[in-house]
Amino acid sequence: SDAAQQNVGNGFPALRLDEGYAFAATDTGNQAPGDFSYLADHAKALDQGWRGPVTVAISTQAITRAYYDADALVRYAYGCSGGGRLGLSVLSRHPNLFDGTVAGGPGLLAPELTIAATSQYLLKNPTAWISPAQFAQVQTAILSTYDAADGATDGLVWDPRVVQPSATLFPFLSAAQVEFLRWVSTDRIAPWGELLYRAVPITDAFWFQLAVLGFVTPGSW
Repeated sequence: SDAAQQNVGNGFPALRLDEGYAFAATDTGNQAPGDFSYLADHAKALDQGWRGPVTVAISTQAITRAYYDADALVRYAYGCSGGGRLGLSVLSRHPNLFDGTVAGGPGLLAPELTIAATSQYLLKNPTAWISPAQFAQVQTAILSTYDAADGATDGLVWDPRVVQPSATLFPFLSAAQVEFLRWVSTDRIAPWGELLYRAVPITDAFWFQLAVLGFVTPGSW
């Protein structure tokens, strides 16, 4: 996946190759990070959307089976952001290709609406902004309360929809800050009933701070 490719240089897969793991990554055909103009090409857009990882998975699984002379493999798609989105996208289209996915912070559709609406909210309500130190406390409170909600205490909240922001859960936040977390955790519905975009998961402190809140206190109108 996009993010998994970056981890090749960080040693993540190398630490496990001698444990019997096989690892493959793809850039989905794009060698220019941040430049998405290639999506105007329909074939390249399909590669980036799901076809690239599918092609790599089919090929590398065949190579792995032949090399290790093994028919049974436990296969996972791993990635973050675009890589997390690809994991979900590939599994939804080819459920027999992987046994599961580690989809970290999947980058889904309509992030522009999310960021725009959140920015507008915080500019109108600057006291609702949450600092990085406070949001680290939010993460700790969420994990201590909801980590086991999926049956496994593993430092992950499988379904962020179980999190119910409240003054009881976050006693270290102001009323304005708690209300902001309630607001951002709620699906945005248009007056005519159409779903504009889904609620934003608040279960990953770093990425929420980076992509939604930012690290600088907002000004006012």
